Amino acid sequence: MIPASHRHLTEWSLHISCNRKSAADFDSDMKRAKELGIDAFALNIGVDRVDPFTDTQLEFAYQSAANNDMKVFISFDFNWWKEDSEASQVGQKIAKFGGKPAQLMMDGKIFVSSFAGDRVDVNAIRSAAGRPIYWAPNYHRPESADISKVDALLNWMAWPNDGNNKAPKPGRLVTVQDGDKNDRPHNGWMELARPFIAAYKAGASSVNEYIKEEQLIYWYRPSPRGANCDATDTCMVPADNSSGNYFMGRPNGWESMDDVVFVVSMLKSPANIQISSGNSQQVFEAKAGATAFKAPMGVGKQSFAVVRDNKMVLAGTSPKDIIEGCVCGIYNFNAFDPLQPDSLSRFAQGLKVQCEAKPSLKPPPPPPSTINPNPPTNPPTNSPPTNNPPPPTNNPPPPSTTQNPPPQPPPTNNPPPPNQPPPNQPPGTVCTGGTGENNYKGLCHFCCHFGYCPPGPCTCNAYGAPIPAPPRTGQRGVPADGMDDSYKGLCSFACDHGYCPQGACKLV
Repeated sequence: MIPASHRHLTEWSLHISCNRKSAADFDSDMKRAKELGIDAFALNIGVDRVDPFTDTQLEFAYQSAANNDMKVFISFDFNWWKEDSEASQVGQKIAKFGGKPAQLMMDGKIFVSSFAGDRVDVNAIRSAAGRPIYWAPNYHRPESADISKVDALLNWMAWPNDGNNKAPKPGRLVTVQDGDKNDRPHNGWMELARPFIAAYKAGASSVNEYIKEEQLIYWYRPSPRGANCDATDTCMVPADNSSGNYFMGRPNGWESMDDVVFVVSMLKSPANIQISSGNSQQVFEAKAGATAFKAPMGVGKQSFAVVRDNKMVLAGTSPKDIIEGCVCGIYNFNAFDPLQPDSLSRFAQGLKVQCEAKPSLKPPPPPPSTINPNPPTNPPTNSPPTNNPPPPTNNPPPPSTTQNPPPQPPPTNNPPPPNQPPPNQPPGTVCTGGTGENNYKGLCHFCCHFGYCPPGPCTCNAYGAPIPAPPRTGQRGVPADGMDDSYKGLCSFACDHGYCPQGACKLV
């Protein structure tokens, strides 16, 4: 067992790019990691002859880490460093930065890692460093490398493999924040990791007592694996593949991908988990703690809910639908996670279809449809996966909303006023989506989704088959103080079905 004094948790990795102007530009990354329980960042660097900004950015990162009581260490990317001739330069870089206050140390040695570098002369690195180093590289083919000269090996496979690997003493979160590569943020994945980080550092075998807030965390691809994008994908031409990472069209192994939606529940007590993917609905029984589930992928909206004792305690609808086609004309096998606006500056370059380079996600719609009264007996998958999660479902819905219903008053039988169909409504359909201005926005999102969309406050913009509303709570909602009678029907319907936004409605 790893002793507590060595039980560090590091984030892999923070890519060093040229766009940071001062140490303060690293502060948000450092503070976020520290708040999650992460102790150190790997700083993945290329070689100076290609990236002349490297030393400046390393200075910023080391200073920010020191200012925020974090540790960092260098990880040398041997896609750029020459294994056969630049070992001494690697050691010199270690010597330059290894003595700084924020340097991660292990057993009194400077902790250093790499990406690849199977053939590098480790003795030359150690000699040039001038101080003892703890060498924990990521060798691509360790069976053919001289591992007698390493202190540990990093495994990027992201599944248990310690039996074939010299595991480093610090735990690693194998994710990448490559600021210059338009990678996606990992906010949801970090929330998933939070209780596991705490349990690991405490030496615990269960995360249950470290779940401080109940959440659902979900992720999925934006389209089914069978989508054919050959006509518009930007990788349908031969290109340099000296790295081995270029694929024409679909990447290798695409056919092994399952068309499923993944969910991890983190609960303090047992509950039912509802996953609604398009027209498919599944209900699972979840135990207290962290449990992983998967449900068949369906094209359309993706909704999730936690129900305990016949009450909806958490609910949310993803802001991104699954589509039956190609995202901006390209093959996209990435898991959905909201994009940051800054990462879209060069998004449209090279695309063969018209696709706006701006975030397409709107505020999350309100809670989903009702729970299936006869849930299938779906067992959970094994322990929660450690890669590709997206955001938790406890993000707030549109302004002036709440997720958890207030205490129940006596039930009411007052229905909302009737909603007359507009002239353009297709026969046999009801409203399944709508919107409103300002304070009406959240109420109209919710009520219109379930067929009640009063004209005036709300505008229906989607029609279809009726969607069952969430279970009735018996709560009687009326307009909040200062709100006029146009809120009366909306508050009556929404509050009775578990959605009673403060500032628009109140209970009586």
